[in-house]
Amino acid sequence: MLQGSAERVAHAGLSVCKLVACIVLLGLAMPVLAEECDRYEDLCPRAKALQLCQAKRETTHACGTTWGHYTCPATEHVGNDSVPLGHFDACINTDIRAGWVGWVRYYYDYASNTPDVERNRGNPPCEKGCFGDPVNALTGNKFETHTEFVGAGSFPLRAEWTYNASGTSAALTAEDLIFGRNRSHFYGRRVLNGTESGLIVSLVARPDGNTIRFYKGGDAGWSSNGDDPGALAMVTMPDGSSKYRFDDGKGGSEFYGLDGRLLSLRSPQGEEQTLSYDLEGRLERVVDRYGRALVFEYQDGRVSRLHQPDGGITAFSYSPTGDLVEVVYPGGSRTEYRYDESGFSEAAANSGLLTAVIHDGQRYSSTKYDTYGRAASTWLGSGVDRYDFKYSGTTAVPTFFEVKEPGGGTRSGPVRLKQGAAMPDYVYSSYCPGCSSFRTTYKYDKNSYVNTETSSDGTVTDFDYNGRGLLVQKIEAANQAATKRTEQTSWDAVFPVPLERKVLDASGTVVQRTTWTYNDRGQELTSSQHDTVSGAARTATTTYCEQTGVDTGTCPLVGLVLTTDGPRTDVGDLTTYAYYGSDHPDCATAPTTCAWRKGDLWKVTNASGQVTETLRYDGAGRALSIKDANGVITDLDYDARGLLTERRTRGSQ
Repeated sequence: MLQGSAERVAHAGLSVCKLVACIVLLGLAMPVLAEECDRYEDLCPRAKALQLCQAKRETTHACGTTWGHYTCPATEHVGNDSVPLGHFDACINTDIRAGWVGWVRYYYDYASNTPDVERNRGNPPCEKGCFGDPVNALTGNKFETHTEFVGAGSFPLRAEWTYNASGTSAALTAEDLIFGRNRSHFYGRRVLNGTESGLIVSLVARPDGNTIRFYKGGDAGWSSNGDDPGALAMVTMPDGSSKYRFDDGKGGSEFYGLDGRLLSLRSPQGEEQTLSYDLEGRLERVVDRYGRALVFEYQDGRVSRLHQPDGGITAFSYSPTGDLVEVVYPGGSRTEYRYDESGFSEAAANSGLLTAVIHDGQRYSSTKYDTYGRAASTWLGSGVDRYDFKYSGTTAVPTFFEVKEPGGGTRSGPVRLKQGAAMPDYVYSSYCPGCSSFRTTYKYDKNSYVNTETSSDGTVTDFDYNGRGLLVQKIEAANQAATKRTEQTSWDAVFPVPLERKVLDASGTVVQRTTWTYNDRGQELTSSQHDTVSGAARTATTTYCEQTGVDTGTCPLVGLVLTTDGPRTDVGDLTTYAYYGSDHPDCATAPTTCAWRKGDLWKVTNASGQVTETLRYDGAGRALSIKDANGVITDLDYDARGLLTERRTRGSQ
């Protein structure tokens, strides 16, 4: 059966409950009642073009003996009991089916009770479910993200992996698991194509281990579950090549080759990182817009050495089963990882369950697991900050969870599934042993975003999200007429940036208003605070390097900030920025130690004309020497992992 995301339908105003069947035609155009499709377009917002909607009365469905259907709403099952309760399996009347080829049933997943492990890795969508070192208490999945290296700037190079006890994305291949078993990584993103029930499916692997599933019918675009961020499309590049483009819903874009490999990342401001691969299909090099690079060296298919742009080298070792067991950093510091230790796991042997992290010989953290591989306890050192977990049920997602916190308090509640992702129905919280508990209840919208949050005293916080998952309205104390507070936000149609934000008091009067404008890259041009009584505005303005400036040599790279002009009109409050226009000559022969790269910040001039100058950067783009307006120079030193260790001041000599 197709794992889709259409919704349970109960169309208001109809005397007889109607059901909508979204039919996907694969390669065969068929007539459709256009007015009916338009009428129900809101019910299939991602079922565009060749996904055709046709309303049929429930009583006219001619369900065969092998199919079943549900009453509307989907609370009662009629017919085939093999279909899980909560799904509406749309039967197609024989007079519609006659002569049709390649149609696919599209079922309703509004109250799915089928857990999807691909949507339950990494940080849980609801922060109420994350505890300990950390553990997603709603699933028992132990996860951990660790950054081995991060560069400087607004879009830095990054070597980062995420461990999930529940495994890695089904979209990843062996060539992607370069940091060992159960570990995805920051650049480990891939598009994998396949079919489900004859429908084209594209899986998009995410860095945290999760997977976004997209469906495609004929020449129509891809559609995903309502709460999955981002959009997938096939695009033609300026050189005429075709690539997959994934927009992450936050303004960033990812470009993939037709083989599904990640080729480049682009930030919301247009900064780009480019990836290249070796003959074995493994990631070999990542280069940023400044020419700085991360280089990956391999042994037995896994990263053995990471060459950093500052010249540092980080070494990695693995067990015979493919688990990362040791990382040695520049300077000699090391971290060890242990798995499946005796007394720490009741699951099957050699499961790859991370039980210990050891820094420079000292046990830093520990995790114990139950028979099903779910985290049972986590703590630091010899028992500090201990969390204990209990679960009901034996499936991938438990029906109930309980967490005992370090201070003796508890959190507990039932787990529900929204389109396969685990969410809390409500959470009982008690801050100390014997203390009375209070209950927080959650309700969700059709796209699995929190709709209301109700506290023990009955106070309701109401949330409204748009189809892109952006919060458009939040009402605090929504059921308290005298004290409620409303915050409303309108968003740019392309970038996830606000255009206007208003705060309203209990009477509905606007008490605060802020507006923004942006360029076509999504960079902020103006930010205005409006007086809600007089209407006057205080506006701050930012300008950027554009292509004309690059062409004339006045600035080196598109998107760099040139000026910021504050909101004051009585005095000057303009700050200007200048950048190095080319690489330092030494970069050609000493790329890890040359003093600067094209586009590195050179001078900042404040409103009083005082100039601060950055004289030198390290290979990773971190400032090494800065001269202030008085000629005093500050030298900065960093450790092998890029952390500031020393600051020295001296005269210009």
